[in-house]
Amino acid sequence: APTYPKVAQRFGIEGVAVVDFEVSAEGRAKAIQSVDAWPTEAFFKAARRALREAQFEPKPDVHARYGEVFRMSFVFRLHQKGRIPRAAASMAFRGR
Repeated sequence: APTYPKVAQRFGIEGVAVVDFEVSAEGRAKAIQSVDAWPTEAFFKAARRALREAQFEPKPDVHARYGEVFRMSFVFRLHQKGRIPRAAASMAFRGR
């Protein structure tokens, strides 16, 4: 699970990060790129750290050198009922 960005937590800021990445033959995230981060890039940085620590199970039929591309959304909320406006969340979650 990603660690909440400290500055955002201190100021009560909630946000989202949408990230594209590949999974290597060893099951590690690589080529991590921000698709969208709202309202600050701090949420992308937290998502990137979490992905770098994660271990995935690679598919045996995927080329070992190129991996497979995934898109993952991270929602950062301080409370059970978040304050992220629905319009902003839906903008961030648009697929390719």
